[in-house]
Amino acid sequence: MKHACRQVSQLASDALERELNFREKMQLKWHTAICSVCHNYQQNIRRMHVLFQRMQAYDLDENVKLSEEARQSISQHLRDHQ
Repeated sequence: MKHACRQVSQLASDALERELNFREKMQLKWHTAICSVCHNYQQNIRRMHVLFQRMQAYDLDENVKLSEEARQSISQHLRDHQ
């Protein structure tokens, strides 16, 4: 993995946890515009982040569990969008 890609993958992860500064946002935006690998990585971690947040919300209520159908649907969605 190239050094620039390592930096951008870290920024993509950081963006899920905190507000990036202007320089970081521009670095992320420009690099993902030209690097399809990093662009796909950023999209995938965003999707996973949303899915994990939804799963965590369900887990807060012990009476609500994902059905086998829902689990399969999530798995299929992740496979389709790799």
